[in-house]
Amino acid sequence: MDRTGDSGDGRHILLANLLASGSWRRASEISLELLDIAPGDPVAHRAAGQAALHLDRPGDAAGHLGRAIELDPGDGLAHYFAGHAARLLGDAAGAERSVRRAVELDPAQADYWTELGWLAFERRDYGSARRCASRAEGLAPTCPRAATLAAAAGSELPDGTCGDPHAQLRALGRALELDPDNDAALHNMGVVHFNETGDLRAAERCFRGALAIAPCVPLYQRNLARTLRHRKLLPVLRFALPPAACLLAAGALYTAVSRTPGGSHHLTAVAAGICIGLCLCAITLWGRTRPQAT
Repeated sequence: MDRTGDSGDGRHILLANLLASGSWRRASEISLELLDIAPGDPVAHRAAGQAALHLDRPGDAAGHLGRAIELDPGDGLAHYFAGHAARLLGDAAGAERSVRRAVELDPAQADYWTELGWLAFERRDYGSARRCASRAEGLAPTCPRAATLAAAAGSELPDGTCGDPHAQLRALGRALELDPDNDAALHNMGVVHFNETGDLRAAERCFRGALAIAPCVPLYQRNLARTLRHRKLLPVLRFALPPAACLLAAGALYTAVSRTPGGSHHLTAVAAGICIGLCLCAITLWGRTRPQAT
């Protein structure tokens, strides 16, 4: 099948250059112009889907990529992008089917193995994720996404870097060296600092760095907000913890006293002391949800 269509006006060449340079809005415009001329052009549908993915329109992307696959079922790249769109739309099973089909069509593509590995990581199959990362790194040793996946999967495995935050940071640092604009590696470094080292300043720097590269990722936004909340609460918690402990101890003491004859008059004070202590402890524990890697 001719997958380029009639490119007499050179717009297919222009489209290829726009995709290569990451000019997604213009690529979207040109691909739609081509589809007005030739609605059955699979390459234009695939390009429109790819551009829509980068413009945060996964629904539009899924429609174009589904049509591209109908027109050319052997286009592994269309299956790969369709899997990414399904993943963004929350269809994990559909994403895996599409990416596995892309791997079957072209098993020499490191990006396909990496995407398959991230799907495994998201369902907590860290062993499979690491195997996919290893396969991808074997095909493309300098692939930053594969290095990021390998670091993330290794951090969850007992025979990897689990429990060793410094090793985790070194692995992510290597992924960042391969691509200084690797927002996922920066974000995951922030997760390690927040969850493992407790360095909230470093976590904030990493999350801000990831958002500077990819400002529309909700997970990055949530984790930065959580870090800022913790940094703001930390001085309050340091002040509140000692009196909270004292109030709980006092509550326990009054409870013991109340069990002796004549001690029932203290029950109101006991209840008040315990409630205040528990409230202060709740403040201490508030927001301790651990950010997740991506």
